[in-house]
Amino acid sequence: MASLPKIQYAKSGDLHIAYQVAGQGPLDLTVKDLVAGSGLQLEDQGVQRLKGVPGEWGLFAVPPST
Repeated sequence: MASLPKIQYAKSGDLHIAYQVAGQGPLDLTVKDLVAGSGLQLEDQGVQRLKGVPGEWGLFAVPPST
């Protein structure tokens, strides 16, 4: 049985993120890519640095239902 990747955590201001890194290669596959074509709309929150995660990352939010 393959082991699951370790759950890691990052924080930027009031934003808390749990994430996993599996395998090797560029870290450019995001939830935004995974929901493409689903009809789910995401709001761009800009590029941020996250404590505990190297580099800068584009952040997106799911807007509240209206």
